[in-house]
Amino acid sequence: DDAKAYAAWLTDRDRAVLGGARYRLPTEEEFLTYAQCGDDRVYPWGSNWPPRSGQAGNYHGQEGAIVGRDKIGGYGDGHAVTCNVEQSWANPWRLYGVGGNVWEACAKDTGTNQEFGGWRGASWSNDDQGYLRCDYRGYIDGSPRYGGYGFRLVLSR
Repeated sequence: DDAKAYAAWLTDRDRAVLGGARYRLPTEEEFLTYAQCGDDRVYPWGSNWPPRSGQAGNYHGQEGAIVGRDKIGGYGDGHAVTCNVEQSWANPWRLYGVGGNVWEACAKDTGTNQEFGGWRGASWSNDDQGYLRCDYRGYIDGSPRYGGYGFRLVLSR
């Protein structure tokens, strides 16, 4: 809800230069498209497990801050928790933070009210191979606030 309100505010603020376009959350289908980079990869970095250190995203690697919890064996990304999106690895389409860092809020549709769809992409606190898959969908509702949740906006007509 906060992300939708921010998108509406930003659209209103930039209305004069947007030419009828608006900011909104990406849909789950759009997330899957940019996470898989058009080649049906299993993970944002490709289809092999485990990810290569520093070349996959910000996940719960060896430097992860959660004590007593599993970490991705042999993986390191240089960040114990979240980081600036520009430091969280760019995918082949040059989009940053698609893998890890924060779970992305996604919508079910592109409508103006955009019903919440799910959380995608995993976060800095995740090490589970299943959660890191492009097609994994987190089912917690869209209202919690936590350092592992966030959003990206798309600009559309």
